[in-house]
Amino acid sequence: MELLSSILYYPVGFLYLWIRYRNKEKIKKVLKEKYNNSYYEAGFLSVGKVFGAVFLSLIILVLITVLTLIVLDWLK
Repeated sequence: MELLSSILYYPVGFLYLWIRYRNKEKIKKVLKEKYNNSYYEAGFLSVGKVFGAVFLSLIILVLITVLTLIVLDWLK
């Protein structure tokens, strides 16, 4: 399982930093300051943020759906 996460998080971290900063000097600086010189950690945090946002969106969608159904049932 650790090998699979390394295969996933390392390239995601590299791509995330490259797309965000597009400058090798800046990437090295941010990698050292924020992510302990680890593309793995950068990838892990960026994937975690995406899953968190998706999870929060789904919870909000479910709540809106349930409240809508309750209100519509109440109005009948």
